[in-house]
Amino acid sequence: MISKKAFVHIGFPKTGTTSLQAFFYQHRADFLRHGVLYPETGRLWHAQHELAGLFQSEEKRLYWVKTNLEKPYLQMLQEELQDSRNSTLILSSEAFTFIDKHGDLKDFLNKCGFQDIEIVCVFKRQDLWMESAFTQIYKIGLVDFNFKAYLDSQVNRQKRIDYISYLEPWEKVFGKESIGVEILDHEIGHKDIVPPVLNRLGVEGMVHKYSRERHNPALAPDALHYAHLIHKENGNELLGWFLQLLEEYSEQQRNPKLIFLENEERENLLGKYNSINRKLGEKYLGRETVFSDFEGFENPVMLCPELHDVDFGPVCLYVMNEIKKRAVFRQKAQWLERLQYLENQNARIEDFMKSLKRNKKKISRNMGPDSQGMDSVDPGNRGCSKVAIITRTKNRPIMLPRVLRSIGQQTFKDFIWVLVNDSGDWKPIEEIAEQAEELGINVKVLHREKSIGMEAASNDGVRQSNSQYIVIHDDDDTWEAEFLERTVGYLDESLNVPGVITWSNRIDENIENNCIRFSGVSPYNHWLKNVYLSDLAIENRFPPISFLFRRSAYEAVGGFDEELPVLGDWDFHLKILMKGDIHVLPYVLANYHFRVNLEKDNIYGNTVTSGVEKHILYDAIYRNRKLREDIKNGTSGIGSLLALGQMFRRTNHLSDVFARLTHASHSNRLLSFIRKVLKV
Repeated sequence: MISKKAFVHIGFPKTGTTSLQAFFYQHRADFLRHGVLYPETGRLWHAQHELAGLFQSEEKRLYWVKTNLEKPYLQMLQEELQDSRNSTLILSSEAFTFIDKHGDLKDFLNKCGFQDIEIVCVFKRQDLWMESAFTQIYKIGLVDFNFKAYLDSQVNRQKRIDYISYLEPWEKVFGKESIGVEILDHEIGHKDIVPPVLNRLGVEGMVHKYSRERHNPALAPDALHYAHLIHKENGNELLGWFLQLLEEYSEQQRNPKLIFLENEERENLLGKYNSINRKLGEKYLGRETVFSDFEGFENPVMLCPELHDVDFGPVCLYVMNEIKKRAVFRQKAQWLERLQYLENQNARIEDFMKSLKRNKKKISRNMGPDSQGMDSVDPGNRGCSKVAIITRTKNRPIMLPRVLRSIGQQTFKDFIWVLVNDSGDWKPIEEIAEQAEELGINVKVLHREKSIGMEAASNDGVRQSNSQYIVIHDDDDTWEAEFLERTVGYLDESLNVPGVITWSNRIDENIENNCIRFSGVSPYNHWLKNVYLSDLAIENRFPPISFLFRRSAYEAVGGFDEELPVLGDWDFHLKILMKGDIHVLPYVLANYHFRVNLEKDNIYGNTVTSGVEKHILYDAIYRNRKLREDIKNGTSGIGSLLALGQMFRRTNHLSDVFARLTHASHSNRLLSFIRKVLKV
């Protein structure tokens, strides 16, 4: 029997946790191949923060940990473990640092089948940790600029920096042998925490994939105070995209080491923890010395300017100029253009705060919480959005609010929404675009004077946008909230894959009195595990709403065929599949909507229902055209495959029937047996 082991990285803040979690998240597929599951259950951003909150009492729970106590986390993780069939589990979150239900965590992991549990802790020298921790909470507006008061509170309460006392409840529940300690120290510890943690997991082969990146770097003094003021006015919500700009600004300043303690103060502080650190080393590391000695810093700068002395002009102007250059930030920070202090390079705090207060409503609307914005911007495409969402529409106004909800609820925000009005009434398009802008969505409207087909509209939208990825969101379909987050994440780590799809639901609906009425839902392709060229040659296997693809793949195949009045998406899918494999994410994240009660040529009809006769006609035209091209060229290509696909169409329908039946009843042994015999 394979031994199952769980690792819980308790994520002590300011010890490289962001780098570690980003690496885990970006390489989830590779970890699965190594037998390690980094689960989706309880994930918030790149770590299991939501799951960790389950083991915190109400008074201990961090304000940003949105744990839903109604969720069946145990069942969800058990199902995820069963599906992945991996023997090793890794959980990571800074929120584990604050838990007070250690026994509940152990029981939870035991119920998931893990008796072998290791608690992975990473520690940093106390003085350095307190400076970093204070900077972090100051820049998001949680405390005032008073390091001495913060230091006294930490020392007097021994909060977390007495590492021996901190580990006592963990050791009491899990045992001393289950505690694994790593030290972040440039002299006698690790300069980067990712490689040693990977070694603990037994995945040394993953180390070569890791290239050290700076996460959450220190800010220049003016940028630090600027971040504090903005976050304080914005309710202490972490604004990732804004911090990204401040980090870039700070990198250009080439600031020396920023410190809060004089040398004598630092030595006195460290003296208080000598005996504690010696015990830590002897007990968990087999050595007396845990951290390197303090030898002072070269050219340190004491970070203690008074706010009224800070010149915000340079950093404000940098942020404004970058926003103007980068489309991805424009909608998020329109309010900045109205702040008067930007026009004055010698802006001081009084004018700065007056401007913020006058614009507080705009800040709340346009600069809402986006703590992962810094991670969602592709570093190779700073001047563009990550995703272009293309919506083709023409005189179907009652559909548009639903499309806006579908796009607006996405957990991934780095996109541009391109609304292509295919020569219809412009007024409802402009109204929905204005609503999108009010929600902070980056939207672009194209009004086409002449309608020459859906595929031409798609190409127009793609050409007039700039992004790494593209998706067609028709005006009558919808997404689940995590569609973009999951598909973008997959393509980010699967560099050789031209596109990825998710499973889809079929939504049946009617149009009554100019309102959309829901009538039913059923699985559309939940049994689809892979996309085979041979299957796609029989008929289209997935709707456009479920398909995110690379712009490079779109350009390689020449875009959508504008000569096809229907079946353009099928042709495009075939061309992409000829270039490389389209992968399947087994999650129902797209909804393919059907209206079956409409008469022929109704503007709200689907082309696959209202235009069924045209589909049948062009199915033959398309297959024959491709086969003629093969015959003319003396080759056996896609035309031959399409001809064979037509011949096997009935067999394929039988296969789908069994797939639907077995999907609906996994426990029916007879159906499973028949399916195996027929190999369908």
